Amino acid sequence: MVRGRKNPLHFGLGKRLAAARKEQKIGGKPLSLAAGLSMTAVLRIEQDSSIPSVDTVAKLAAVLKVSPSYLAYGIAPRSSPSTWEQESALPQRLRQLREERDLSLNALAKLSGVARTTIGYIEAKETAPSIATIELLAQALGVSVCWLAFAEQLEGEEVARPTTTESAHTSGQS
Repeated sequence: MVRGRKNPLHFGLGKRLAAARKEQKIGGKPLSLAAGLSMTAVLRIEQDSSIPSVDTVAKLAAVLKVSPSYLAYGIAPRSSPSTWEQESALPQRLRQLREERDLSLNALAKLSGVARTTIGYIEAKETAPSIATIELLAQALGVSVCWLAFAEQLEGEEVARPTTTESAHTSGQS
């Protein structure tokens, strides 16, 4: 943590994962097998030594029957939404938001601190972004991180998508 700044929302993922796993009474190895991940990957996430992709979080959340937004960021309802689909339209949401705000890849990279090539790879479906990357992009675009990552909308939350660059920069929504 940088002095004077809040920790990112994804901090605490390891503790949330361990708690959900214990609540479901499932060991690390059965969890990793059910999610199609290696035991090492699950262990590293639980120990906070690895930041997973949104796809990995979604797989773990599905097995643990919790919301992927809760698992990743700790800010959504804990229960798993029945309508959430494993195959995300995140690349389309990201491109749509960027284009609605009239931002080039370079401009979004500058606003978010995420490399232009990384944003391009995400939009082209060539890479699954980490939950940390999505958090930076959501903040730069002024949208809910839960909505951008997993298309989950929290109760009472607006998913505003301003159509002008000015409103995108002045939006206080996260």
